[in-house]
Amino acid sequence: MRLHELVNSAEEVNVKPQHEQKLRQANKQQLLAFLKKTGIDGKEQQTNATYKVTKDREDIEEMTDKLSRKINEKQIKVNKLEEMRKNIERDIQGLDTAIQANKEKIKKREEQLGQADLSCKKQRDELKKIQKRITPKLCKQLFSYLEKNTHDKVCRMMEALVGMLRNTENCNSKDVELYLSKQEGLVYKMEKTQPEYVRDSVIEKHFNTIKGIQKSFIDSTDPEFSFCSNYAAFIAWASQYIVLCKDTQFQTKCKNGLSALRRDQESKKFRRDNNQTILDNFNKDGYISFLEREIVDERSKIEQNKQLYADLTNTAVEEQQLYVGYEKLFFQNLEQFVIKKKLAGNMQKQMEKK
Repeated sequence: MRLHELVNSAEEVNVKPQHEQKLRQANKQQLLAFLKKTGIDGKEQQTNATYKVTKDREDIEEMTDKLSRKINEKQIKVNKLEEMRKNIERDIQGLDTAIQANKEKIKKREEQLGQADLSCKKQRDELKKIQKRITPKLCKQLFSYLEKNTHDKVCRMMEALVGMLRNTENCNSKDVELYLSKQEGLVYKMEKTQPEYVRDSVIEKHFNTIKGIQKSFIDSTDPEFSFCSNYAAFIAWASQYIVLCKDTQFQTKCKNGLSALRRDQESKKFRRDNNQTILDNFNKDGYISFLEREIVDERSKIEQNKQLYADLTNTAVEEQQLYVGYEKLFFQNLEQFVIKKKLAGNMQKQMEKK
Protein backbone atom coordinates (compact mmCIF):
# COMPACT_ATOMS: atom_id res chain seq x y z
CA MET A 1 0.00 0.00 0.00
CA ARG A 2 1.47 3.42 -1.00
CA LEU A 3 2.36 5.92 1.69
CA HIS A 4 0.49 8.97 0.25
CA GLU A 5 -2.65 6.80 0.00
CA LEU A 6 -2.36 6.03 3.72
CA VAL A 7 -2.17 9.71 4.54
CA ASN A 8 -4.85 11.00 2.13
CA SER A 9 -7.43 8.37 3.12
CA ALA A 10 -8.40 8.02 6.78
CA GLU A 11 -10.26 4.82 5.96
CA GLU A 12 -7.24 3.16 4.36
CA VAL A 13 -4.85 3.99 7.21
CA ASN A 14 -7.44 2.93 9.76
CA VAL A 15 -7.70 6.48 11.19
CA LYS A 16 -10.90 7.19 13.05
CA PRO A 17 -13.11 9.94 11.50
CA GLN A 18 -12.68 12.24 14.53
CA HIS A 19 -8.86 12.13 14.05
CA GLU A 20 -8.89 12.69 10.29
CA GLN A 21 -9.11 16.52 10.53
CA LYS A 22 -6.43 16.57 13.16
CA LEU A 23 -4.15 14.61 10.86
CA ARG A 24 -4.83 17.08 8.05
CA GLN A 25 -3.77 19.95 10.30
CA ALA A 26 -0.64 18.23 11.62
CA ASN A 27 2.71 19.98 11.25
CA LYS A 28 5.66 18.43 9.49
CA GLN A 29 7.15 16.75 12.55
CA GLN A 30 3.79 15.29 13.60
CA LEU A 31 3.10 14.08 10.09
CA LEU A 32 6.54 12.50 9.85
CA ALA A 33 6.01 10.72 13.15
CA PHE A 34 2.65 9.40 11.97
CA LEU A 35 4.06 8.27 8.65
CA LYS A 36 7.01 6.59 10.36
CA LYS A 37 4.70 4.76 12.73
CA THR A 38 2.47 3.74 9.83
CA GLY A 39 5.46 2.36 7.94
CA ILE A 40 6.74 0.43 10.95
CA ASP A 41 3.27 -0.97 11.60
CA GLY A 42 2.94 -2.02 7.96
CA LYS A 43 6.29 -3.74 8.04
CA GLU A 44 5.35 -5.51 11.28
CA GLN A 45 2.03 -6.63 9.77
CA GLN A 46 3.82 -8.06 6.76
CA THR A 47 6.37 -9.79 8.99
CA ASN A 48 3.59 -11.25 11.13
CA ALA A 49 1.69 -12.40 8.05
CA THR A 50 4.83 -14.09 6.71
CA TYR A 51 5.44 -15.74 10.09
CA LYS A 52 1.84 -16.99 10.22
CA VAL A 53 2.12 -18.52 6.76
CA THR A 54 5.43 -20.14 7.72
CA LYS A 55 3.93 -21.50 10.95
CA ASP A 56 0.92 -22.86 9.06
CA ARG A 57 3.23 -24.64 6.65
CA GLU A 58 5.17 -26.15 9.56
CA ASP A 59 1.91 -27.34 11.10
CA ILE A 60 0.92 -28.94 7.80
CA GLU A 61 4.32 -30.64 7.54
CA GLU A 62 3.90 -32.01 11.06
CA MET A 63 0.38 -33.27 10.32
CA THR A 64 1.58 -34.83 7.07
CA ASP A 65 4.46 -36.58 8.87
CA LYS A 66 2.03 -37.96 11.46
CA LEU A 67 -0.28 -39.21 8.73
CA SER A 68 2.67 -40.82 6.93
CA ARG A 69 3.74 -42.60 10.12
CA LYS A 70 0.17 -43.81 10.70
CA ILE A 71 -0.01 -45.09 7.13
CA ASN A 72 3.30 -46.94 7.53
CA GLU A 73 2.18 -48.50 10.82
CA LYS A 74 -1.16 -49.59 9.37
CA GLN A 75 0.48 -50.87 6.19
CA ILE A 76 2.83 -52.98 8.31
CA LYS A 77 -0.20 -54.40 10.15
CA VAL A 78 -1.96 -55.10 6.85
CA ASN A 79 1.15 -56.81 5.44
CA LYS A 80 1.52 -58.96 8.56
CA LEU A 81 -2.16 -59.91 8.55
CA GLU A 82 -2.04 -60.70 4.83
CA GLU A 83 1.05 -62.85 5.35
CA MET A 84 -0.68 -64.57 8.27
CA ARG A 85 -3.72 -65.23 6.10
CA LYS A 86 -1.57 -66.63 3.30
CA ASN A 87 0.26 -68.86 5.79
CA ILE A 88 -3.06 -70.15 7.11
CA GLU A 89 -4.29 -70.82 3.57
CA ARG A 90 -1.06 -72.69 2.76
CA ASP A 91 -1.36 -74.63 6.02
CA ILE A 92 -4.94 -75.61 5.16
CA GLN A 93 -3.86 -76.76 1.70
CA GLY A 94 -1.01 -78.78 3.20
CA LEU A 95 -3.34 -80.33 5.78
CA ASP A 96 -5.88 -81.22 3.08
CA THR A 97 -3.15 -83.02 1.15
CA ALA A 98 -1.91 -84.79 4.29
CA ILE A 99 -5.45 -85.78 5.33
CA GLN A 100 -6.09 -87.29 1.91
CA ALA A 101 -2.77 -89.16 2.04
CA ASN A 102 -3.65 -90.42 5.53
CA LYS A 103 -6.98 -91.71 4.25
CA GLU A 104 -5.14 -93.87 1.74
CA LYS A 105 -2.66 -95.05 4.39
CA ILE A 106 -5.48 -95.86 6.82
CA LYS A 107 -7.30 -97.83 4.14
CA LYS A 108 -4.16 -99.81 3.32
CA ARG A 109 -3.40 -100.42 7.01
CA GLU A 110 -6.98 -101.56 7.62
CA GLU A 111 -6.63 -104.06 4.79
CA GLN A 112 -3.34 -105.31 6.25
CA LEU A 113 -4.89 -105.60 9.70
CA GLY A 114 -7.81 -107.54 8.28
CA GLN A 115 -5.43 -109.99 6.62
CA ALA A 116 -3.37 -110.23 9.83
CA ASP A 117 -6.50 -110.95 11.87
CA LEU A 118 -7.47 -113.77 9.51
CA SER A 119 -3.94 -115.18 9.54
CA CYS A 120 -3.71 -115.07 13.35
CA LYS A 121 -7.06 -116.80 13.69
CA LYS A 122 -5.95 -119.46 11.27
CA GLN A 123 -2.67 -120.01 13.16
CA ARG A 124 -4.45 -120.17 16.52
CA ASP A 125 -6.91 -122.72 15.19
CA GLU A 126 -4.05 -124.79 13.84
CA LEU A 127 -2.21 -124.48 17.15
CA LYS A 128 -5.29 -125.77 19.00
CA LYS A 129 -5.41 -128.82 16.75
CA ILE A 130 -1.78 -129.61 17.49
CA GLN A 131 -2.41 -128.91 21.18
CA LYS A 132 -4.87 -131.78 21.33
CA ARG A 133 -2.04 -134.20 20.47
CA ILE A 134 0.03 -133.04 23.45
CA THR A 135 -1.64 -134.79 26.33
CA PRO A 136 -0.56 -135.05 29.98
CA LYS A 137 0.22 -138.71 29.27
CA LEU A 138 2.63 -137.78 26.46
CA CYS A 139 4.25 -135.15 28.68
CA LYS A 140 4.69 -137.72 31.46
CA GLN A 141 6.19 -140.19 29.01
CA LEU A 142 8.71 -137.62 27.79
CA PHE A 143 9.54 -136.60 31.36
CA SER A 144 10.17 -140.20 32.39
CA TYR A 145 12.45 -140.73 29.41
CA LEU A 146 14.49 -137.58 30.03
CA GLU A 147 14.92 -138.48 33.71
CA LYS A 148 16.86 -141.59 32.69
CA ASN A 149 18.26 -140.68 29.28
CA THR A 150 19.47 -137.72 27.27
CA HIS A 151 18.82 -137.18 23.61
CA ASP A 152 20.43 -134.15 22.01
CA LYS A 153 17.71 -133.23 19.53
CA VAL A 154 14.79 -133.94 21.86
CA CYS A 155 16.45 -131.90 24.60
CA ARG A 156 17.19 -129.02 22.25
CA MET A 157 13.63 -129.15 20.93
CA MET A 158 12.16 -128.96 24.46
CA GLU A 159 14.59 -126.20 25.49
CA ALA A 160 13.42 -124.17 22.50
CA LEU A 161 9.74 -124.83 23.32
CA VAL A 162 10.11 -123.91 27.01
CA GLY A 163 12.22 -120.88 26.06
CA MET A 164 9.35 -119.68 23.85
CA LEU A 165 6.85 -120.16 26.68
CA ARG A 166 9.09 -118.26 29.12
CA ASN A 167 10.01 -115.55 26.56
CA THR A 168 13.71 -116.09 27.14
CA GLU A 169 16.64 -116.85 24.88
CA ASN A 170 18.42 -119.01 27.44
CA CYS A 171 16.83 -122.24 28.63
CA ASN A 172 18.47 -125.44 29.98
CA SER A 173 17.56 -128.99 30.94
CA LYS A 174 16.57 -127.98 34.46
CA ASP A 175 14.01 -125.54 33.08
CA VAL A 176 12.62 -128.29 30.86
CA GLU A 177 12.49 -130.70 33.80
CA LEU A 178 10.60 -128.12 35.88
CA TYR A 179 7.93 -127.69 33.19
CA LEU A 180 7.58 -131.42 32.44
CA SER A 181 7.42 -132.47 36.10
CA LYS A 182 3.91 -131.03 36.25
CA GLN A 183 2.39 -132.22 33.03
CA GLU A 184 -0.90 -130.37 33.51
CA GLY A 185 1.04 -127.14 34.12
CA LEU A 186 2.84 -127.47 30.80
CA VAL A 187 -0.40 -128.09 28.94
CA TYR A 188 -2.06 -125.16 30.72
CA LYS A 189 0.87 -122.88 29.89
CA MET A 190 0.70 -123.91 26.25
CA GLU A 191 -3.02 -123.10 26.18
CA LYS A 192 -2.55 -119.65 27.76
CA THR A 193 0.24 -118.34 25.59
CA GLN A 194 0.71 -114.62 24.85
CA PRO A 195 2.51 -114.55 21.50
CA GLU A 196 2.25 -110.75 21.21
CA TYR A 197 4.77 -110.36 24.06
CA VAL A 198 7.47 -112.73 22.78
CA ARG A 199 10.56 -110.74 21.83
CA ASP A 200 12.07 -110.82 18.35
CA SER A 201 15.42 -112.08 19.62
CA VAL A 202 13.70 -115.01 21.37
CA ILE A 203 11.74 -115.92 18.24
CA GLU A 204 14.83 -115.69 16.06
CA LYS A 205 17.03 -117.89 18.25
CA HIS A 206 14.53 -120.68 18.84
CA PHE A 207 13.35 -120.57 15.23
CA ASN A 208 16.91 -121.37 14.11
CA THR A 209 17.09 -124.22 16.65
CA ILE A 210 13.79 -125.75 15.49
CA LYS A 211 14.75 -125.34 11.85
CA GLY A 212 18.04 -127.18 12.41
CA ILE A 213 16.53 -130.29 14.04
CA GLN A 214 13.00 -130.61 12.63
CA LYS A 215 14.04 -133.06 9.88
CA SER A 216 14.64 -135.80 12.46
CA PHE A 217 11.04 -135.39 13.68
CA ILE A 218 9.20 -135.28 10.34
CA ASP A 219 11.42 -137.03 7.75
CA SER A 220 11.22 -140.82 7.85
CA THR A 221 14.54 -141.10 6.03
CA ASP A 222 16.37 -139.47 8.91
CA PRO A 223 18.29 -141.98 11.11
CA GLU A 224 16.75 -140.57 14.28
CA PHE A 225 13.22 -140.39 12.96
CA SER A 226 12.06 -143.61 14.62
CA PHE A 227 12.67 -142.17 18.06
CA CYS A 228 12.13 -138.43 17.49
CA SER A 229 8.84 -138.94 15.67
CA ASN A 230 7.27 -140.02 18.98
CA TYR A 231 7.54 -136.41 20.09
CA ALA A 232 6.79 -134.75 16.74
CA ALA A 233 3.72 -133.04 18.28
CA PHE A 234 6.01 -130.92 20.46
CA ILE A 235 8.15 -129.67 17.58
CA ALA A 236 5.02 -129.15 15.46
CA TRP A 237 3.54 -127.02 18.23
CA ALA A 238 6.79 -125.04 18.65
CA SER A 239 7.00 -124.43 14.88
CA GLN A 240 3.37 -123.32 14.73
CA TYR A 241 3.80 -121.11 17.77
CA ILE A 242 6.72 -119.33 16.10
CA VAL A 243 4.52 -118.63 13.06
CA LEU A 244 1.74 -117.37 15.35
CA CYS A 245 4.21 -115.10 17.19
CA LYS A 246 5.37 -113.53 13.93
CA ASP A 247 1.82 -113.08 12.65
CA THR A 248 0.71 -111.66 16.00
CA GLN A 249 3.59 -109.21 16.02
CA PHE A 250 2.61 -108.07 12.54
CA GLN A 251 -1.00 -107.81 13.70
CA THR A 252 0.09 -105.67 16.67
CA LYS A 253 2.21 -103.53 14.37
CA CYS A 254 -0.81 -103.00 12.11
CA LYS A 255 -3.01 -102.09 15.09
CA ASN A 256 -0.48 -99.66 16.50
CA GLY A 257 0.18 -98.15 13.10
CA LEU A 258 -3.53 -97.81 12.43
CA SER A 259 -4.11 -96.18 15.83
CA ALA A 260 -1.24 -93.76 15.22
CA LEU A 261 -2.60 -92.89 11.77
CA ARG A 262 -6.07 -92.31 13.16
CA ARG A 263 -4.73 -90.09 15.95
CA ASP A 264 -2.68 -88.17 13.44
CA GLN A 265 -5.71 -87.86 11.17
CA GLU A 266 -7.87 -86.50 13.99
CA SER A 267 -5.12 -84.06 14.95
CA LYS A 268 -4.79 -82.81 11.36
CA LYS A 269 -8.56 -82.47 11.00
CA PHE A 270 -8.72 -80.53 14.27
CA ARG A 271 -5.94 -78.18 13.11
CA ARG A 272 -7.57 -77.84 9.72
CA ASP A 273 -10.94 -76.90 11.27
CA ASN A 274 -9.29 -74.37 13.59
CA ASN A 275 -7.37 -72.78 10.73
CA GLN A 276 -10.53 -72.62 8.64
CA THR A 277 -12.35 -70.87 11.50
CA ILE A 278 -9.51 -68.33 11.79
CA LEU A 279 -9.52 -67.80 8.03
CA ASP A 280 -13.29 -67.33 7.99
CA ASN A 281 -12.96 -64.71 10.72
CA PHE A 282 -10.26 -62.96 8.71
CA ASN A 283 -12.59 -62.72 5.74
CA LYS A 284 -15.66 -61.98 7.83
CA ASP A 285 -14.72 -59.21 10.27
CA GLY A 286 -13.19 -57.03 7.54
CA TYR A 287 -10.41 -55.72 9.77
CA ILE A 288 -7.92 -55.76 6.91
CA SER A 289 -10.39 -53.93 4.66
CA PHE A 290 -10.99 -51.40 7.43
CA LEU A 291 -7.26 -50.68 7.71
CA GLU A 292 -6.95 -50.43 3.92
CA ARG A 293 -9.81 -47.91 3.78
CA GLU A 294 -8.16 -45.83 6.50
CA ILE A 295 -4.90 -45.89 4.56
CA VAL A 296 -6.70 -44.63 1.43
CA ASP A 297 -8.41 -41.85 3.43
CA GLU A 298 -5.16 -40.76 5.06
CA ARG A 299 -3.34 -40.73 1.73
CA SER A 300 -6.12 -38.50 0.42
CA LYS A 301 -5.58 -36.17 3.39
CA ILE A 302 -1.87 -36.08 2.60
CA GLU A 303 -2.64 -35.01 -0.97
CA GLN A 304 -4.94 -32.30 0.37
CA ASN A 305 -2.19 -31.16 2.73
CA LYS A 306 0.27 -31.04 -0.15
CA GLN A 307 -2.09 -28.78 -2.08
CA LEU A 308 -2.64 -26.57 0.97
CA TYR A 309 1.12 -26.45 1.53
CA ALA A 310 1.62 -25.36 -2.08
CA ASP A 311 -1.02 -22.64 -1.68
CA LEU A 312 0.62 -21.39 1.51
CA THR A 313 4.00 -21.40 -0.23
CA ASN A 314 2.59 -19.19 -2.97
CA THR A 315 1.09 -16.91 -0.32
CA ALA A 316 4.44 -16.71 1.45
CA VAL A 317 6.14 -15.75 -1.81
CA GLU A 318 3.58 -13.01 -2.37
CA GLU A 319 4.08 -11.71 1.17
CA GLN A 320 7.83 -11.69 0.71
CA GLN A 321 7.48 -9.80 -2.56
CA LEU A 322 5.39 -7.17 -0.78
CA TYR A 323 8.05 -6.89 1.86
CA VAL A 324 10.96 -6.55 -0.61
CA GLY A 325 11.87 -2.85 -0.98
CA TYR A 326 9.21 -1.80 1.49
CA GLU A 327 11.47 0.73 3.25
CA LYS A 328 12.63 2.24 -0.04
CA LEU A 329 9.06 2.62 -1.28
CA PHE A 330 8.06 4.10 2.06
CA PHE A 331 10.65 6.91 1.90
CA GLN A 332 9.97 7.55 -1.81
CA ASN A 333 6.31 8.09 -1.02
CA LEU A 334 7.26 10.24 1.97
CA GLU A 335 9.51 12.42 -0.19
CA GLN A 336 6.81 12.85 -2.81
CA PHE A 337 4.27 13.75 -0.15
CA VAL A 338 6.55 16.37 1.44
CA ILE A 339 7.22 17.93 -1.95
CA LYS A 340 3.54 18.08 -2.71
CA LYS A 341 2.86 19.48 0.74
CA LYS A 342 5.50 22.17 0.26
CA LEU A 343 4.20 23.11 -3.19
CA ALA A 344 0.69 23.30 -1.85
CA GLY A 345 1.91 25.58 0.94
CA ASN A 346 3.73 27.88 -1.48
CA MET A 347 0.68 28.09 -3.69
CA GLN A 348 -1.40 28.98 -0.65
CA LYS A 349 0.98 31.81 0.28
CA GLN A 350 0.97 33.23 -3.26
CA MET A 351 -2.79 33.26 -3.31
CA GLU A 352 -2.87 35.08 0.02
CA LYS A 353 -0.47 37.79 -1.31
CA LYS A 354 -2.71 38.42 -4.26
